[in-house]
Amino acid sequence: MFMLRRDCVARASSTWPPGRFLEIGAGTGALTKAFLARGFTGVCYDLGEANRRLLRTNLAQFDTAIEVVDELTTLEPETFDYLFAFEVLEHIEADAEALGSWVRFVKRGGRIVVSVPAHNRKFNDEDRAVGHYRRYERCQLEQLLEAVGCATPRILSYGFPLAVLTRRGNQLLSRFTSPPGVVEKSTQETLSIRSGVERSLASIRLSSFLTRRTLAPLIVLQRAFFGTDWGDGYVAEAFYRPQPRQRATKPLS
Repeated sequence: MFMLRRDCVARASSTWPPGRFLEIGAGTGALTKAFLARGFTGVCYDLGEANRRLLRTNLAQFDTAIEVVDELTTLEPETFDYLFAFEVLEHIEADAEALGSWVRFVKRGGRIVVSVPAHNRKFNDEDRAVGHYRRYERCQLEQLLEAVGCATPRILSYGFPLAVLTRRGNQLLSRFTSPPGVVEKSTQETLSIRSGVERSLASIRLSSFLTRRTLAPLIVLQRAFFGTDWGDGYVAEAFYRPQPRQRATKPLS
């Protein structure tokens, strides 16, 4: 799914001029590197302390172009051109509240881009095992973005047909490779933190057969279905255009 998602994000952002971004839940920094290589600069944050250490190691080659912060409270509001949150919102129970707290760091007219797993009907034990609260429908995602001040959202459905097949393959392999009781032994927060940097044994085994070279034709093929609802995930982008606050006026006497 990562290579399919990365391709979709790259296509969605292909015309964007380089700017300063804030990335929430950056995981290992794999998608971060793609933007830094294009001349973007920015700041990364991840919930887990170990994840932040890993990010600093993985992104060290980019020197001062990227900073990994331990607290979002150290950042100034309205100072970023872009906000990124890839596979993050589904891990947060109060997703609208979280997204609303992040967009305040974006300049008016800046861009928001997020990715989330798609379709509530597909929610299963695999989602629970990585700390998901939900999957999203297109209309839910549009409403979420608009609720926090984002305008004209554009939503791409990625992953068809390959992700649909690999998800089923993962489910079959997980029956034989996943230890029982994992979800119950870990907190929701722990599962979410680990999901950004760890993969299941089933995913690792399946990915050994699906290299970048073998996937290349299917990555190109998925682009024909970005406008459908057939994929396993969404990439959404929108402009941040919050409504101006109305000034209080004195009542006429």
